Amino acid sequence: MKIYFLNGEMSGVKVKLEDITTLGRDESNSLPITGLGISRHHATFAFKDNVWKIIDGGSTNGSRVNHERVDGEQELQEGDIIELGNQTIRFGEPRDLTSSAAAASNVSDVPVIKPGRDTVQLDQQLVPGGSSNKIIFQPHQSGKPPAGKVELKIKGSSPIAQKSLKETKKLPPKETVPSGMLDGGVKKKSHSASSKATGPVESKELSEALKNGKISLFKPTGQQDGSNNNSPEKPKKRRFSNLLFYVVVLFIAFIVIVVFLKINENGYKPVTTAKPVKKIPKLFLLIYEKTKLSPDNIFRFFMKVEDRKAYFSIDDLKSQRSYEKTVEITQYQLDDLKHEIEQAEIMGDIAPPAGSATNELDETKRLIVSYDGQLKDIKIINNAMPVSFIKITDIINNFVEHYGLQTIALTPEELKEKAKELFNKAELLFHNRAGNPANLRKAVVRYKMAEDFLSQFSPKPPMWSKAKKQAGIAEDLRRKRLKELKNDELKYNKLGEYEKRDEVLTEMMQLCLPESKPYLAIRKAKIDNDEKIRSLNRR
Repeated sequence: MKIYFLNGEMSGVKVKLEDITTLGRDESNSLPITGLGISRHHATFAFKDNVWKIIDGGSTNGSRVNHERVDGEQELQEGDIIELGNQTIRFGEPRDLTSSAAAASNVSDVPVIKPGRDTVQLDQQLVPGGSSNKIIFQPHQSGKPPAGKVELKIKGSSPIAQKSLKETKKLPPKETVPSGMLDGGVKKKSHSASSKATGPVESKELSEALKNGKISLFKPTGQQDGSNNNSPEKPKKRRFSNLLFYVVVLFIAFIVIVVFLKINENGYKPVTTAKPVKKIPKLFLLIYEKTKLSPDNIFRFFMKVEDRKAYFSIDDLKSQRSYEKTVEITQYQLDDLKHEIEQAEIMGDIAPPAGSATNELDETKRLIVSYDGQLKDIKIINNAMPVSFIKITDIINNFVEHYGLQTIALTPEELKEKAKELFNKAELLFHNRAGNPANLRKAVVRYKMAEDFLSQFSPKPPMWSKAKKQAGIAEDLRRKRLKELKNDELKYNKLGEYEKRDEVLTEMMQLCLPESKPYLAIRKAKIDNDEKIRSLNRR
């Protein structure tokens, strides 16, 4: 069974489920996902007793199936829509895929006119009550050719119009148009030898008269005056009259506009089109500082997030720790962090007054937040924190956890214990890399996190060198496997074996860090490959 990501960073990606597949923000999940409202261990897809189920892992925001919240676990049907935080997933194929395909196959045929076969006859019909000539286009009846040699007929014309037509033609007696072609009744053409001899000439002369404008099929009866049409002066007079008319109209319009502007001169203001102003994004700034002063130690943690960069520093005098780190963050991570900060509603809180030191320990926390044109600066000295301040510190803890700092203020012993735990977890994932390609990537991440934890000490503990060595070995294996998969991907794409190419691209995505440039490039190729598979299936 496969699931399809419908939005977020993995939009357009489909993933084949294992019998037990866990989802969540933590890297230890079978399928790590990020997004607003996603818990560390959010939910599990499980296949047992020939039924697929989703099991909520006690997440804060819960899991929903078809907009209904899951209470413990729930059976799944193909086409169900699953919501985990702000991540939307479809389970299997959509339900209406079969019905839509059936509906598409029942489309009725539309008659098509084939060129060269379907002809059109130009014929006339008399309109009851009308005095002028009417021409109506009708198709030939199948198997019945039009009567006569000329398809264009003028019926219902007056004897005066017929006479005018004959005079305009000015043909010799043998080449005149037979009256049977222009009379008001239905007369058949003569089949004598003389008719056969004059037939082509009659058709040609009639065509010449129509082209030269001597005969108008659209003038009312009585206006076919050959003497007027033959006058060369009338078109010139008509053009001059039209030109004079337009000049007069323009002159009157100009006078009206000038008078209007004079009347409204005092209140008139020219209309100007405002140029679109580029919207400048408002600054987002987050600064958090925590300082502990005791008779034998000074501890300071500092974090600053600005312009898609995050800067961290830790100084611990007693344990001789000194650590700095600057990382690039994606726009998605920045928007997610900003949204969570806004939800904490820190702008309305007021810092409590300074308190006295406890056990000779002075502790100071300071928070500066700026977004949407608002700025808040809160400083707390030896006192309890407001609720919104606590929420933001939790958000910061989750944020720095992604970069290997886990907890802001760990003692040296706690820090070494955490590094040991990460190292042991990385070793387990490394040895089980054959079962799941994602385990190799997760092992590299945990080796490097343990290395970063221990790099804060001077001198560095022995485990630091072990973690660094194992991270290098695991990273070399990951890159080698990616290179092999890249060759297979090119081969299957060239051969048109898109199903096999899809499996290769899926494994390549599991070996890359989510949201990294290689990951996004492979995901784009996978979406294009899925489109090719669907195109072949539609044929």
